[in-house]
Amino acid sequence: HYFIQSNLSNMGDTITVRGLLEVDIIEAIDIPDTDGLFKGATDAYVKVKVDGAKIAKTSVVMNSLNPVWNQKFYSLINHIGDNLTIEVVDDDIGKNDCVGIAEMNFKEFVEGGGYHSGPIQLLLDGRERGEINITISYTEFCEENAAEVKPKIPHCYFPLRENCKVKLYQDADHTTQPEHEPILTASGDSYQPPGAWRDVYESVMGATKFIYITGWSVFTDITLVRDEDADTRTLGEILTEKAEEGCAVYVMIWDEYDELIPSLVGTHDTATAEYFEDTKVTVRRCARRSSYKVDGLGGGTFARLVYTHHQKSIICDAPSISEEDERLRVIAYVGGLDLTNGRYDTPQHPIFSTLLNEHAADFYQNCVEVRAEAGPRQPWHDIHAFVEGKVAQDVLRNFEERWTREDDGSCGLRVVDAGGRRVVRSEGGGRRGV
Repeated sequence: HYFIQSNLSNMGDTITVRGLLEVDIIEAIDIPDTDGLFKGATDAYVKVKVDGAKIAKTSVVMNSLNPVWNQKFYSLINHIGDNLTIEVVDDDIGKNDCVGIAEMNFKEFVEGGGYHSGPIQLLLDGRERGEINITISYTEFCEENAAEVKPKIPHCYFPLRENCKVKLYQDADHTTQPEHEPILTASGDSYQPPGAWRDVYESVMGATKFIYITGWSVFTDITLVRDEDADTRTLGEILTEKAEEGCAVYVMIWDEYDELIPSLVGTHDTATAEYFEDTKVTVRRCARRSSYKVDGLGGGTFARLVYTHHQKSIICDAPSISEEDERLRVIAYVGGLDLTNGRYDTPQHPIFSTLLNEHAADFYQNCVEVRAEAGPRQPWHDIHAFVEGKVAQDVLRNFEERWTREDDGSCGLRVVDAGGRRVVRSEGGGRRGV
């Protein structure tokens, strides 16, 4: 398991990172049983802190006095603190119990070469409490290695990509703000901020081979562009028509656990699946599952109820922009904006003035109880990005692998080659939503 924890801070106008701390938490040896006679053995996890700032936390190993984690953590460090503490904790309902703590002087550790591998004695109130087997290494970023190490986040699933196209968005739509001075481009023209949902609409309409969407929520009733003369079709209608035209449309959303309280957090997952049920659009609802065995509190039910899928991406093909090369392109959108209700907003964040137009059919208020026609609506601020190049291929592969992992054999994906480009097509046409 790999975890990335970034500890960056602003130092004046620049962000400084001093080095990289790598922590490999292997196992604990002969820790005491803190659960008592009738509760089983210790349910242990580990926390690592530098001057009180948590940089690592493992999963819980249930009922073991010799728990094994084998989990690696990587933290970008901008401050060499005084103390590095490694604490083994017993996970209990209510108050967690400290099993034992190992401490070292972090500055002396760094100055002494920044490396340790092997067991360290755990103590609590001066008493020995077993050992923690751990490997810790620190790499200082200096002029000699900064170019090699500093720009890279280590051990990512996909490699660092260069020479890709990236476009950044603020909120779902963006209009010029008259109260601000115009930003001039290199040609001297006023910069026109892009609109995320406008570009998504154009990309979806231009796709001919495939459209893949992931989201915490995807709501079929929203419209993407809300000008007076804009396309009034809903997202559900557009995706259905694109699938009828032969485009492979796959939608992957979080399967909200609503057996106890239907639509508890309002993802519309059931309504979305039912909307596309008799169309050629394929929907898969994916529940979150715990990566380790959870005892008590309903086990897997607790994980499904508390944890969600929050990935938001749109991947599709795009026509060539070169007269010499007619091959299709792969483009993608990633970021914080779900294609769902309440997300359409601009940097002005109006809460009353758009109730009868842009938000007439998309009123969202999750903070207070008010009438839709009276308001105020809840504003929504988020960022998004368009990417093209090898990084877009990575987003495509991420979708393929997630879909394949969730596949039950009813609606798999088939990789084909279209015009020299790697494109995913549906296996045997449209399927019913699952």
